[in-house]
Order: sequence, then structure tokens, then C-alpha cells
Amino acid sequence: MTVSNLALYVRKYSDAESETIKCVNCNVPYIYKGRRDYLRHKKIVSWKCWVCNANEEELLMNQMLTTTMAEQKKIDAYNLKKLKIIDKVFLMTVLVGLSNEGFNYTCRADSLDAAALTPDTLLDGTIIKRLLDLGLLKLPDNLKSLSKELVESDGFLFHLRRESLDFSLSPNVLSGFLKEMAVSDIKQQIVEDDGFLMLCREVSLFECISFLLSQLDRHGFPFSPGEKTKVVLLKCLQDYSVGETCVFIWRSVRDSASFYLRENISKIYAANAVIGNIERQYEKTKANDWVVDGFKRNNYLLQSVISRVIFNQILETDDGGFKQKLSDLMPH
Repeated sequence: MTVSNLALYVRKYSDAESETIKCVNCNVPYIYKGRRDYLRHKKIVSWKCWVCNANEEELLMNQMLTTTMAEQKKIDAYNLKKLKIIDKVFLMTVLVGLSNEGFNYTCRADSLDAAALTPDTLLDGTIIKRLLDLGLLKLPDNLKSLSKELVESDGFLFHLRRESLDFSLSPNVLSGFLKEMAVSDIKQQIVEDDGFLMLCREVSLFECISFLLSQLDRHGFPFSPGEKTKVVLLKCLQDYSVGETCVFIWRSVRDSASFYLRENISKIYAANAVIGNIERQYEKTKANDWVVDGFKRNNYLLQSVISRVIFNQILETDDGGFKQKLSDLMPH
């Protein structure tokens, strides 16, 4: 073996450990890379090995990340506390009805097997759009380039029911929000808010309209509910529950269907006569103080998610919005 080969062999298979320079953390001796390295480190007193350096850097990064996440959670929780009562109910509805198990993203609103998110498809889109505007949901990349006019249209609201969206807040924050909404004092604050009563009326109204449309569709009657329909149904809901109002609707559609067959009138005429029939049914029943045996839930009257959130979870009733009139549930 030549001298040069011997030097290479020694450098490859042996280490020159320092007797004086050791890691201040783990006490591992410093290993010289050569004569020049020995001369350069000869006077070093304090030294830390690369393993300990790497561990400390990783620990520091984890601490910074933990601090950042904790600060973000505080900001997220604070922002949720500032939400309006109605927006809190909307978020609660989407979390209960559409969120995956991990509170990471929503399922498609039109993929619900049984009860819908709300009684009305446009209301579905309105709720999702509101949470997008508040920054609680993220718009998919394929929709970010749409014009403002298209985003504000009813067609866009309907399309949102077909999208799976990501939540902007962390799963822990959203989970904590649902737990907070279950506290009795928080529920009482929600119930006392004027906007909550208006939302209850709107949900009850849409339940009645949904049932009306389903009954008209059974007979092939074309109909587009307008302001007159809403005024008549809201009048009924002042004195009767949704289940009782649906009795007025069912009887009126039945009578219009019989009238259509008997008098050979057009389906449009028969459909338009339904609202007047509902109003007469209501007035006659109220004037005579008759007891109405309200409908029970069936395939045409499935309870929506928002109804379950409002009447079962917040008001703590057994589907009270369907079985009882609102004035009995919320006297104020």
C-alpha cells in the first residue's frame, strides 16, 4: 500500500475525536475533518453538534407554528362571535346538514338523500352564498372567474347547490362553534333576536309553498307562487301551524282538481283558483272556531335541516314549527 493510499484509507475508516471540544448538549466529541480543521477549531470552547442544532430548529419551528395556530383560532373564534344571529343559524345549518365528519368541506346540497337543506332550492343557494360573502366558505376555482352579475343571479344560487365547498375556518373552531350554540344562554339570545322570528316565519312559509307545489304537481297544474300566495299563507300561519295550513292547501287543491274535471276549464285557471280557495278555507275555519286536525309529516312534508336546527335544536321542541303555531312557540 502506497503512502497516498494509506492516507485515503485512514481518512475513510478512522475519526480524529477532540478530547476538549464536546457538544454542550449531548457531550458528543467534535470530529476533525483534517489538519486545517484541527488548527481552526483548536481554540473553540463551546460547540453544538449538528443533530442538536437540527432538533432545536425543529422545536423552534413547531413552537412558532403552534403560536400562529393558537392566534388564528382566537381570531376565528372572535370573528364567529361577531356574526349576526341569522348568519350563525345559517352556519349551524350548513355544518349540521352538509359538513363532512372532519368539518373540512361541505357535501353538495343537492345530494341529500332525504330531507333537503331548506324547503326551497333558492333558499339553499342564498344560505351558501351568504356564507361565501362572509368568508366562511371558499368559492371553487372554477367559479372564481364569474362576473358579478352572474354571481348575483338566481341561476348562480341554484348552481351552488351542486358544488362541494371548503370551510375557511379550522375544524376545531367549527366544532367549538357548534358546542357553543348548544349552550342554553346562547340559545336564549338567538330566540330573543327579532331576525330569528322572521327567519322562523320564512322557513314555515317555504314549507307551505313546497307542499303547495308538490300537490299542484300531482295534478299537473302549472303554478309560480308570487306575493299573493305569500300574503295568504302568512295570514294562515298567524293563527295556525304549518301542519294545519297544509290541510287548507290540500283541500283547496283537491277542490280545484275536481272543478277542473267537472267544468272542463284550463289547468292554469284551476291552479290560480287554489290560493283563493285557501283564503276562504282559512276565513271560514277561523270565523267558526273549528278545530283543524293538522297533517303529520310524510313524503311530501319531510323536515328540512334548517327546520330541525331552528325548532328541534334551538327551540328544543319536537318539530314544533310544524305542529304548533309560531305565536305559541315565541309569544314575543
